[in-house]
Amino acid sequence: MKEWDSYWQTRQTAPYRSIYGVIAAVYRKLLIRPFLNRFIRLNFSRQMDLLHTGCGGGMVDDDVAGYANLTALDFSSAAIASYAGRHGEKAVCVVADIRQMAIKDSSFDGIYNLGVMEHFLRDDHDKILSEFKRILKPGGKILLIWPPKFGSSVIFLKLVHWLANDVFKKDIHLHPPEPSLIKSRKWLEQLMDANNFEIVSYYFGPWDMFTQCAIVARVKN
Repeated sequence: MKEWDSYWQTRQTAPYRSIYGVIAAVYRKLLIRPFLNRFIRLNFSRQMDLLHTGCGGGMVDDDVAGYANLTALDFSSAAIASYAGRHGEKAVCVVADIRQMAIKDSSFDGIYNLGVMEHFLRDDHDKILSEFKRILKPGGKILLIWPPKFGSSVIFLKLVHWLANDVFKKDIHLHPPEPSLIKSRKWLEQLMDANNFEIVSYYFGPWDMFTQCAIVARVKN
């Protein structure tokens, strides 16, 4: 948690992080926000109760905040402060650990996150998905926007890190570790099946220039 607070507090101070922050902001606005909006509208109706877990600073939620009854959750208090400053009263903001959320059972029609699951290991995935099952209303769905190891942005950032750290011998890390990038659709199906979720839809393609997988799943009957 301290690592993420440090990330949110210092991301604009180091020169390389400032540059990366500008590029990332453009990427979120032009590609990821429309990508998220597409899947939110395909799967959730207006005024449904939605939970954004690992919400970060909230740039991608500019449209969702006016579309759904939104609760934003992150275990970084710095991220939540940034989110609240951006969206004000359009969302309920909560500081909590995604693996153990003090939220009542059957509270939400949908849960979504993006750029979150890849930062956790398998044991944590089990805890997270167990919590999702607990707080989803009957018939509710989850939307996970999760980068694969074969995604264009992952490949590009690996090249940047290689040039910076291996060639120019800098100690530069543009984001926290990503130990769980999607390896394949089969790998993902096995994870979901082990946690009693069934995949409703899976997308990887040109809508976001092949950067992310969009997975919609629901609890098995």
